[in-house]
Amino acid sequence: MPNHSLLEEINSKKIKFNGVSSDSRSIKKGNIFFAIPGNEIDGSRFINQAIEKGAAAIVVPSYSKKRYPKNTTVIKAKDIRKSLSLLAFEINKNNIEKKIAITGTNGKTSVAYFLSYLLRISGKSVATIGTLGNSVLKRNKYNLTSPEPIDLSKQLKKIGQKKIKYLVMEASSHGLHQSRFYGMNFDVCALTNISHDHLFLIR
Repeated sequence: MPNHSLLEEINSKKIKFNGVSSDSRSIKKGNIFFAIPGNEIDGSRFINQAIEKGAAAIVVPSYSKKRYPKNTTVIKAKDIRKSLSLLAFEINKNNIEKKIAITGTNGKTSVAYFLSYLLRISGKSVATIGTLGNSVLKRNKYNLTSPEPIDLSKQLKKIGQKKIKYLVMEASSHGLHQSRFYGMNFDVCALTNISHDHLFLIR
């Protein structure tokens, strides 16, 4: 089970914040900025920009040895991606009753579609999220099969507000690898298949 050590640390430091972001371009005053190291771009490059925009605090990987601007509240996270996901789902709570994840190399979209159809004809209110977009919020086709956790948590909150009780979503291998669903607590998970292309994710 995930723990809430980061949220507890934020509360213990009495940090007042109104949202989270990992994109300095979208930072608003009072947000917590997560400086996530990527394969091509290191989020720490944009810390100064986030501070200038009024970030309430900065979260960095625990191994970071960088020096940060004076009077900046810095929190170090052992696993920064998990910390981001967990905090996003914590502050954007939803009341969806059943969450179903479909993963695998191939067939995710088809299985998600068939399952949501079966749920719908059985009288259930259902939303789907995946390659084809969000069926309830009418967002068509994502660049990512599985949205980033901040965006995803906000979508789930809006879906819940529409009294939708079931969620069927595609959980891509990259999404799993990057902990985008950490803290979601799926009720049902299905694996369609796994090919050589995704064996590198197995530890």
